[in-house]
Amino acid sequence: MNRGLALTAAVFLLAACHKPLRPLPPGALRTAIQDAKSLPPCSSVIANEWPYTWPVPLADAQASRFKILFYPFTGDPGAEPSLLTPAGEAVLDARMGKPTTCQVLPGIPKVISHQRWPSATDELSMKDFQSRQDELYEKTQTVASLYNSGRGVSPPDAASAKQYLEAFESLAEPDLLPYYYRMNPAFWEWLRGATGRSIPKAP
Repeated sequence: MNRGLALTAAVFLLAACHKPLRPLPPGALRTAIQDAKSLPPCSSVIANEWPYTWPVPLADAQASRFKILFYPFTGDPGAEPSLLTPAGEAVLDARMGKPTTCQVLPGIPKVISHQRWPSATDELSMKDFQSRQDELYEKTQTVASLYNSGRGVSPPDAASAKQYLEAFESLAEPDLLPYYYRMNPAFWEWLRGATGRSIPKAP
């Protein structure tokens, strides 16, 4: 191969290595999460009544892998509800639209709170809450692409990361924040570097 062809091949190889991530289709993450409990391997190990957390991006070349936790939330009509520690976890591939791993966590779930959502959500109608939820899913897809891009954080990237964090904080279960951090500490520390702040560190 002559020098000209070799140089051309090298340029194409370099371009391929920095090829932008293909965005997930709108709504892909929301659909993958909503379907997770009905698909294997989750369908055989996760109780259908367990709610799931918001997704946390994982390191992935395609920016399509996310982790969620499942936790019991109990309460009889007229009684105070109870939020328990997570009892299961799953890794989802939003591009494939299904969970790739799913397991029950060891130990017996314990009550950690009697409130599920941030108090500010008490004023939201169901329609407004669902709108915030859909917005968070889309911003999570966006921030996952930024986290996995391998490039430096530009000012527009930092603004998108900040918008994600604000959307997450407005809906995330306050007493589950340590569990969110443990799902992928590297992501939350990347977010801290990108925005100047993040959720609290957890041991």
